[in-house]
Amino acid sequence: MTAVQEETAKYGDILILSGIEEKFTKLSRKVLKGFVWAGEHIDAAYYIKTDDDCYVFIENLLKALTNVNIPTNKLLMSYIHSDTHILATGKWAEFGYFLCPNYLPYPAGAGYIITQDVVRYLTINSERLMHYNNDDTALGSWVAPLNIEYLHDERVKILEWNKSYACISWLKHGLNPKTMKKMHFMWLKTKESCSKKV
Repeated sequence: MTAVQEETAKYGDILILSGIEEKFTKLSRKVLKGFVWAGEHIDAAYYIKTDDDCYVFIENLLKALTNVNIPTNKLLMSYIHSDTHILATGKWAEFGYFLCPNYLPYPAGAGYIITQDVVRYLTINSERLMHYNNDDTALGSWVAPLNIEYLHDERVKILEWNKSYACISWLKHGLNPKTMKKMHFMWLKTKESCSKKV
């Protein structure tokens, strides 16, 4: 915790939420509280949630979001899982999910984008929303009543990184700090050639 506080004091890049237990089964509470904070402090058209083992290709993300076909309201953009069975065993087991036999459509937990109106809805209703073990499936249940537009994006779930993919991807998941630094320098070399292709 000391290292986290030092990082926060030096760079101001970490938000420390009070009253949150750092535990896998409490992830939905942490994510919701993060969105509530964002809704109260940040005025943006789009909000991204990503894991700390992900690298975000900012330039590609901006290109994706400035596409004329991207909705500006009621949007959930990610790799969308649909008709997934509720897990009863293992790390992602869910025992309190009662809405239907399968999960409602939900985003890949590694990274997703929602619009400002969705964040406002989460902020206003945060005390009324049901918490589940998994934050991604929880978000799916929270936004389902909104007539949400699900924008399925395969670029969030790519396993192998290569130059052609790097020109369109906006997220790479499953990186440790060493590989994240390597990814960053690979991207700095690659993005110039990407811009020449456009």
